[in-house]
Amino acid sequence: MASSSSFPVGYVETWEMYPLTFLEFIDAMRINPSVIDIIYQSIENHKSIPTGIHEKFNQFFKDYMIIGGMPEVVQTYFQTKSYREALMVQRQIVDDYRNDMLKYAHGSEKIKARECYDSIPLQLAKENKKFQYKLIKKGGNARYYESSLDWLKDSGLIIKTYR
Repeated sequence: MASSSSFPVGYVETWEMYPLTFLEFIDAMRINPSVIDIIYQSIENHKSIPTGIHEKFNQFFKDYMIIGGMPEVVQTYFQTKSYREALMVQRQIVDDYRNDMLKYAHGSEKIKARECYDSIPLQLAKENKKFQYKLIKKGGNARYYESSLDWLKDSGLIIKTYR
């Protein structure tokens, strides 16, 4: 007997979401728009941004670098102001992504997709940002892993960038 999955038509609304940009992160933090206007005016007039505002936005940028742009993680951080709480949500999302790879990828793509996904932090930590297959696994090459990267891209888990 073939297995089938049920989808509750009419009860689920799907949205395609992307990571928040820094400006969207600032908006999510409910910063007074007049403060943002001061920054833009300072830049347009080639003047220094007031020290207090500059320091506050440096902290927001650090928060953004730590928290990232996942909407649920940003929302958790906004509500709790806790890196720990935000990190717990972030880890749960990553675990869910990894589990979905085993659930939805086919055959050998399951393992290869997880290997590619798990190598991303190492890939991004390099000074040279060119993706290196050998960092996934010794002897790794494009022919072996390219379809797995395409699967990750098509499933919305990664965004490929080009020079």
